[in-house]
Amino acid sequence: MLYLVKKNKAYLLAVFGILAYCTLFSIFIVLLFDPSEKILSIDKLVHFGVFSMLTYFLFFTFSYQEKIWFIKKHRTGLTVIVASLIGIGVEVYQLYNPTRSFNVNDMIANLSGALFTVVLIKYLPKRIKKLRKYSV
Repeated sequence: MLYLVKKNKAYLLAVFGILAYCTLFSIFIVLLFDPSEKILSIDKLVHFGVFSMLTYFLFFTFSYQEKIWFIKKHRTGLTVIVASLIGIGVEVYQLYNPTRSFNVNDMIANLSGALFTVVLIKYLPKRIKKLRKYSV
């Protein structure tokens, strides 16, 4: 598995850098606005960023495993399903925890982070190839 990471190191670092930059930039922008606003609260951006990173690591974990062919073949769908189940599980746990509260908007932020990352991972290499073809 290590040789696959070395082979794709530039791509992995680029995607991770883009995700980290987007998350930090979003948090910085929200801090400039009123943090008490519900739609742009820092909590939702944290959920988005955390599940974006979780999806990133899940996708590449599923990509580089060699034992079960089904996981590698359907890694995109499995990544979204596992990330969604983790997000739903966390919110259901908060429903029964007296010190926490259940919030549907948190689940939407979790799913948005997962879907954003999957789209970025799947379509970024195609876009880069197209730009290289036209020397841009």
